[in-house]
Amino acid sequence: MQKLLKLDKERDQQPVPGLLVIDNVGSDNQSYGATREYLRAGFPPGSRIMVTSRGHNIVESLLQDTRFCKPVPDLTDEEARTVFLNIAASGTSVFTLTDADSKRILGLCVNQCRFSVDGAFRSDAQYHPLALKALANFCQSEEFRKRSLSSWEEELKAFNQGSCPGLFDILELQFTSMDRETEQLIFLDIALFGREWYLTGGSGWWSWLAQLHNTDSESVKRVVSIFLCLDFNVVKLFS
Repeated sequence: MQKLLKLDKERDQQPVPGLLVIDNVGSDNQSYGATREYLRAGFPPGSRIMVTSRGHNIVESLLQDTRFCKPVPDLTDEEARTVFLNIAASGTSVFTLTDADSKRILGLCVNQCRFSVDGAFRSDAQYHPLALKALANFCQSEEFRKRSLSSWEEELKAFNQGSCPGLFDILELQFTSMDRETEQLIFLDIALFGREWYLTGGSGWWSWLAQLHNTDSESVKRVVSIFLCLDFNVVKLFS
């Protein structure tokens, strides 16, 4: 924030347009208040600002002109398949899947990730991006033992057990697919204590985690790098 305010004072001397992206603004005082401060800093002409939030009313209250408040468009079938394959089978393109069986199995996977606003599965609902990422991460993990599309269908049948899983069942796969119990425990410690530690300006975070789990700081950092690859937002403060 201090750097941004400094840029605000210097913008008349060096009026270079900038880009500011503020993601996932919440209604809590910290998230909403910090965003308001950023927007008040002022930017040179030609600058672009993007604010994302799960609440349309939040964005409307932050921006002066509501004409620019746009809902995120739904993912198309091709986009959903591309997102899934980029994670589950990196290097495989939707356009390289030529046989009908591979396309069918891929369709089964992404169609597991259709959820309504209340989190209930619905075959005609839009694709949920986080669910696509969670299921894709599970498909490329060691739990699957293979990274071929032919193995995915059997695992999906075992996972479904005759019924369609809910949104949080899909999201939980990303946690349960961690290879070792230690990784799960480190993640839980970050989720439970990390935010408070960060906000209070605590030091020695890595050494504290290392001591707690009877390991060294570098090992903890390697585990956190795995979380970042899985796109766990809760650990991005500590990367």
